[in-house]
Formats: sequence, structure tokens, C-alpha cells
Amino acid sequence: MLWHIQRVRKKFRRITLSINQFIPKTATPLQWCALADVNVTGKKIKNIENAFNRERQIKVIHDIPK
Repeated sequence: MLWHIQRVRKKFRRITLSINQFIPKTATPLQWCALADVNVTGKKIKNIENAFNRERQIKVIHDIPK
């Protein structure tokens, strides 16, 4: 008896990509790392948003860099 395996490709419905600025916390090994510049962080977030702009299944959410 032969069994045929049929691969079914399911499309994912939605992916949410959450982006946040790195903020070093005290009492951690990274506490002395410098906080990234607000303008540089904003440009990086815009680049990521533009990269996924045409993808309807991918939603990019973020906070405004402060």
C-alpha cells in the first residue's frame, strides 16, 4: 500500500513586529552601554517600517524614540 503525503502550505495570517529602543538597566552587565542617539534610532525604525511596508501580513509597531 502506498501512502501519498501531500504537503499543505498554510499562509500565516499576521505577524506583529514590535520594535523598542534599547535602554540599559542598572545592575546588569550592560548598564554602562551608551543609549543610542534619538535621530539614529528613528532612522533605523523608519528603515524597518519601509522594508515591511508592502507586506500586508506584517504589522510593525514601535514607540517614538525619546
